[in-house]
Amino acid sequence: MQSQTDGAIAQSVEQRTENPCVPGSNPGGTTSKSLSEMKGFFGLNLFIAVELHLVFISNSQFCFMQKPTDDIVTSRLILRLMDEAVISNCLKKNPEGAAHLLKARVPVVILDYPTILQYAIKQFKEDESYLPWAARAIILPEANQMVGLVRFHSQPNPGYLKNYASNAVEFGYQIFKDYRKNGYATETVIALIDWAQTTFGVVNFIASVSPDNKDSLKLILGLGFKKIGEVMDDIDGFEYIFLKHLS
Repeated sequence: MQSQTDGAIAQSVEQRTENPCVPGSNPGGTTSKSLSEMKGFFGLNLFIAVELHLVFISNSQFCFMQKPTDDIVTSRLILRLMDEAVISNCLKKNPEGAAHLLKARVPVVILDYPTILQYAIKQFKEDESYLPWAARAIILPEANQMVGLVRFHSQPNPGYLKNYASNAVEFGYQIFKDYRKNGYATETVIALIDWAQTTFGVVNFIASVSPDNKDSLKLILGLGFKKIGEVMDDIDGFEYIFLKHLS
């Protein structure tokens, strides 16, 4: 008789590999293997799995899927979550303490964005499950340097977005001045959208952009977002609202 553990593993074997967790590997479509084949492959007669997910890629290798709170890695960047302790240190004007926790250099310029940091603390207090969607430091790994940040404003499907799309999330980003014009924002947004779709099945993404922010307008339109409305934000002022739907 097949155990519940066996059943859970059998169900988790077949996975999409558009975003494999081995950097540089090429997607190979979907590969499925029977439980008996897996046991032979591993040379094990006993499987003990807690939230275990396996991805088989085109060369028949495998890797463990990342947890939602793990780093998001692109070809040039690492997007690393800033938890409540990191953000609290920033708000206390202690970037050195934040850097120690983040394990990356945090520039003093982060102190110029208190509204973003205060919003994050507010979300942590109100929603215990917010962490995977919270602000992520955009890090250049070769210099171990934070060059900006990106965040979702909430978990999917908040009430304030339901008039625009179902199961949507809104995101925002900031690249620090000294690191702009390098394509980091585009690379970050693409990776963030891919992460949300692959990890949580999100297909609707909202971005609010000031009509004066020409660079962000170019980025958003270039990624296929469509203008669906306008809003007067209490903090950011007049903004265009854009939606991207992934089919």
